[in-house]
Amino acid sequence: MSLSQAALFVLISAWLFDLTYGRIEPGQWPRMVGKQVRRLEHGARPEELCWPPECSVVLFQEQGPVVLQGSWVAPEPRGLELALGGQPSHCVLPDRVEAWNPLRDSQGRTVGAVLAVLQNPGRGIAGLPPGHAARRRASAMALLVCLLLSVPISRLLTAPVLRLVRAVERLDLGNLEERLPETGPRELQALAHGFNQMASRLKESAESLHSEKVRAERLEASRREFLADVSHNLGTPLAAIQGWASSVADGLVKDPDEARRQVQRIQREVSFVSRMVRQLLDLCRWESGAPELHLQRFRAVEPLMEAAESLEGPAELQGVSLRLDGINPRLMVCADRSRTRELFQIFLENCVKHAGPNATIVVSMRPDGDRVRIRVEDDGVGIPSGSLERVKERYSTSSGRGSGLGLAIAERLIQGHGGRLDLSSPPGGGTIIEFSLPIAREVDS
Repeated sequence: MSLSQAALFVLISAWLFDLTYGRIEPGQWPRMVGKQVRRLEHGARPEELCWPPECSVVLFQEQGPVVLQGSWVAPEPRGLELALGGQPSHCVLPDRVEAWNPLRDSQGRTVGAVLAVLQNPGRGIAGLPPGHAARRRASAMALLVCLLLSVPISRLLTAPVLRLVRAVERLDLGNLEERLPETGPRELQALAHGFNQMASRLKESAESLHSEKVRAERLEASRREFLADVSHNLGTPLAAIQGWASSVADGLVKDPDEARRQVQRIQREVSFVSRMVRQLLDLCRWESGAPELHLQRFRAVEPLMEAAESLEGPAELQGVSLRLDGINPRLMVCADRSRTRELFQIFLENCVKHAGPNATIVVSMRPDGDRVRIRVEDDGVGIPSGSLERVKERYSTSSGRGSGLGLAIAERLIQGHGGRLDLSSPPGGGTIIEFSLPIAREVDS
């Protein structure tokens, strides 16, 4: 039984006791007398009847009157006549109520009459018969206890509901961390559990919506940045292409060798623009997440040599040489092969462009735990210390040529492989580029 049910039961019990054993009004007295007479007719002994102490009861039979309780009361002739005739009656006087009831035998014949006189009706009962008095006192005490406990019990019952209301209000204000303790009766535990589940689902939904919003904002920012990048970086080469193409098309270039050089310039610019567009697309895609990599096992030296071969022409023109420092040709990495070649292409190309004439580029690789540490070093002019971090940003270039996107792309690719791009420039000159790739087992010889 719950606390609320127990309190309700006590209140109802006290109310019933009060109805049963409470004060007697004049209109109730004839019915009470009739009930006691019925018990007498069904064989109850006179001493077993329950009469209030304030009343007097006289039994009239052929043998003569008998006082059952209280003192002798002179009969009112009309009431006695009606009762002996089988008709009950009563008379309400200022100081008492007289009730007459016929007494019948088992065949329904009237064999006597009962007169019950209640003194001072409506003023309450000074006492009760033995047993009933104790119950009356218990009823009064129960009612008093209920009154005393009603306020704390009410608070005890309503406190969890008020906590729930306040929690709902805080949840409505945006506090998605709000939770209720799952304690108390089963009903309150179930209510708190349901609230906590609802709050958790709301938090998950809010986080999902926030993530989607951030992603959408990032995509929109990338789109705007991409359009700005295209207009910023492609305007100059496209204008040059248009100028050279127009001069050739309009016949302004008469010398065939000069026309051929113009076409070659156009081809170089188209290649430059194509590469820049691809780099811009890569960077914009990666703004929304990590680069998409296709991991595989391969010898680390292979993409390095491929990148070096593609730069042989520019390197020879600058007098730049490449030296491999103790590289194990069997050293394996687990990475995206095409992106790894792109890394070497970016680093070697930067060294060839900026190291200066007759410079030397030294590349070394060594295992370092579960990764391969790769170092690309040149002995050129180096990078000012204040510009080491800035050169990784978009469009940062020390010369008037180039997209300025290479190192930004390289850094994202290295981060996608779980590594970090480190740039340094010793005081004596030169530039050191260091990064790492995941190592893989060596192949059998």
